[in-house]
Amino acid sequence: YARAAGHVAYHLGAKLVVVEDTPAFCPPVRSSVGTKTKILLHQHCDKPRVLNSRTWRKTTQAVDGVIFVAEQGRRIIEQTHGRLSVPSFVVYSGVDLNHYAPTKWVADASRIRTTLGIPPEFKVLIYVGRLVPDKGVAEAAEAFNIARLPETHMVIVGSFDVIAAR
Repeated sequence: YARAAGHVAYHLGAKLVVVEDTPAFCPPVRSSVGTKTKILLHQHCDKPRVLNSRTWRKTTQAVDGVIFVAEQGRRIIEQTHGRLSVPSFVVYSGVDLNHYAPTKWVADASRIRTTLGIPPEFKVLIYVGRLVPDKGVAEAAEAFNIARLPETHMVIVGSFDVIAAR
């Protein structure tokens, strides 16, 4: 898969390929695209921690840089495999935490509770996401119903994704 993706990138003349969270894909992509295309590994989790150091070295030799989503991820990798031999950056999710501060939304939450008939003293479990089988929302709703939690409501917010047949 990685080699085929690299071939596509090469034939499209890609200047940059970002490999998402799969370090082992980097060497085959590099062999397909050559040295004129930059390769960045965008590392979300600490998966490289479970790789042996030889495999991680091959990965870092194949990339031009690593982007981590948290400083802790970079720290874990360097503790496990030693200092990175390529440039690395930490780019956080970019979520404006001030925008989502609970105190800013008290009036809206109260209005929504009233609209949905949920008393202010009741707890609310909320699911927000795509309403597709892979996300487990049906199982979550079933578990919620089985739990029969007193004075608790579950609210499901999301959209149905239509997946085209392949």
